[in-house]
Amino acid sequence: MALRFRPHESLSSITRVLRQYLHLPDPQVLYVVLGTVAGNHLPGPPIWTMLIGGPSAGGSTLINALLGYTDEESGEHLVTPVRHTYGLDSVKGEAAFLSGTPKRDKAKDATGGVLKQIERAGGNGLLVMSDFTNILNLRPEQLNEVVACLRMIYDGKFYRAVGTDGARMLQWQGKVGCITKSTGAIESHHGVMGEMGQRFIMWRYTTTWGHSENLKALAVRSKRDMAIDIARAVSDHLNRTLDIVDKGDTPFELEVYENQWTNFAAQFICRARSIIRRDKFKSDIVEFVPPPEGPMRLSQEFKSLFLGMQAAGVDDSDAHRALNAMLWGSMQSVRGLTLQVMLSILRDKGAPTAKHSFNSEEIDKGMDVQFEAMGYRMTSPTTIHRTMDDIEHLGLIRRTAGRRGKKLEWKLADDTAELCKGLRIL
Repeated sequence: MALRFRPHESLSSITRVLRQYLHLPDPQVLYVVLGTVAGNHLPGPPIWTMLIGGPSAGGSTLINALLGYTDEESGEHLVTPVRHTYGLDSVKGEAAFLSGTPKRDKAKDATGGVLKQIERAGGNGLLVMSDFTNILNLRPEQLNEVVACLRMIYDGKFYRAVGTDGARMLQWQGKVGCITKSTGAIESHHGVMGEMGQRFIMWRYTTTWGHSENLKALAVRSKRDMAIDIARAVSDHLNRTLDIVDKGDTPFELEVYENQWTNFAAQFICRARSIIRRDKFKSDIVEFVPPPEGPMRLSQEFKSLFLGMQAAGVDDSDAHRALNAMLWGSMQSVRGLTLQVMLSILRDKGAPTAKHSFNSEEIDKGMDVQFEAMGYRMTSPTTIHRTMDDIEHLGLIRRTAGRRGKKLEWKLADDTAELCKGLRIL
């Protein structure tokens, strides 16, 4: 029996505060945020978490609470930030991370870039980016530069050559986690993120008409009071959690089956979210399928996130639900939904093996049911068919009958069937 991290207190108080201001029928997003912060203080690679949802979904409110609350007029810190968190939103290039401004031109309040701030505080920290969409809106060359910087930061080393003061090499080394929120705009940038090395694990908000959310927002009398109350609840809870985690004297590990789950999840996601490079003018032509990323890093991220949620007081069953949501959320939305429909068809047939088949008509009907439940059509039938073609090229399924323009039939690849059984999703 593995020794577990036991929660230091109930999450009921922080959940109650959030529900005063936000529509939160399932506090799963809270568990993910708390787990990300606590997990980044545990041994292992950093956790980079991205919440994905429409504007005003509530993700920015929860993420900004990690930075405490500062009165805009007096500059007084009314709520202490969570330990070792650093806000970063205005990023246009590598200078935001390490500044190369000449000494003679430095302002008195210059920080030297966020990595210098982290270095002065001990070398480890958590980047809090309330809206990653700002980065996605950069010009392509700027976006590529920023994504490349983020990749280096995740890997723990950052170098920047500057020509000021006789030419210098700026460098940083440490461990930096990240938590951010994006709109659906991320869906059109999976190619850039994938080619430069995907680092984020993702949790997605459920799409609704927003009626309950709107009623809750209209009932808020003071946005200032809301920000202060939420920041105080989040900050107090997490800082007490980190008092326990940072002592480092509590042994912890996952159960055997949980370790196996994180390994299977990493293998499945790394294959399923791999990019497919298609011809720019004839999208039905696949030019190249790059090899998928290795699963080791992602497996460790899931492990640290799981333990972080336990440390923050999240019940094991709730932690499992959150991780399962991130299993599907960490791949392209249409691809993830299509895979879920595909597995649902096989479960309904009572055929959880690679020996049984499913066809394109069944996929189309299953996707229609999903779109009806969502209240809108996420994409067109053509895109769904191309998604199935992507899944086939990635080796997750194999075609057994049919050709383009006709009814197609597939079976699960043997390795896919084994992974799905290990993940208990088939």
